[in-house]
Amino acid sequence: MRDARARALRRDRGFTLVELVVVMSVLGILSVGTFMFIRNANTGYAATLNRSQMAEDSRLTVARLVSELRRALPRSVRGTSECLEWVPVLSASSYLSAPVTSAATSIRAWPLEPVPAGSSLRVSLYPDSTLYSLANPGPISPLVTVGAPAADNSIELSFASAHQFVNESPQRKFFVVDEPVSYCFVGDRLYRYSGYGYAATQPGPALLPSTLPGRALYADSVSGSFAVNSATRVRNGEVLLDVVFSAGDEQVRMQQRVQVRNAP
Repeated sequence: MRDARARALRRDRGFTLVELVVVMSVLGILSVGTFMFIRNANTGYAATLNRSQMAEDSRLTVARLVSELRRALPRSVRGTSECLEWVPVLSASSYLSAPVTSAATSIRAWPLEPVPAGSSLRVSLYPDSTLYSLANPGPISPLVTVGAPAADNSIELSFASAHQFVNESPQRKFFVVDEPVSYCFVGDRLYRYSGYGYAATQPGPALLPSTLPGRALYADSVSGSFAVNSATRVRNGEVLLDVVFSAGDEQVRMQQRVQVRNAP
């Protein structure tokens, strides 16, 4: 009877302090391990998501630049390591007559594709390395206005002043172009410049617009360089893009080789 009562008392006594400490220590270790596992999993997922987003943003930025670059006027792409410049083509067609042997105030051609309203339109015929000087004779005309189609469906593009082109196009092709644009790396940012006009010598950031709308931020937390291999009679021009996008300790490097058309 006494032994049974003693056993009952021992059963009712509960856990000892040592047992509680051991249990709490084990639970603490398990809790810390579980927390570290969950935290590392979340950190890894967030880092993967950030890298994926940065890579996608990088691809989109470079793709937009390349898409615009592919519309460059033949032989107009020029660059330094920090800046790339070209003349955008807005439309193109074939001409019926053009002032090549002497100056005139217009060119007659077949209809054009629609061009953006308000653009500073010029005509380029057989462009060459002198196009940025706007010389007369030269491959770039003064500002033009596009007339309505005539009875034979041809149109007349009238120049602001008399102009003479230097060469005929072998395919009787001409381009309607806008003002030059530039992309420049400045610090850790990439800017797009426009509306600054033609200059015989390629301008750098110090000579380009410093505020909107002439200067627009294209990408930040970015560095890189440009390289231009000029076109020849047997191959197209080539632009090498090397761009590094950064976000904290993460970096994404995009390298792209872009061919630009050469056929005048």
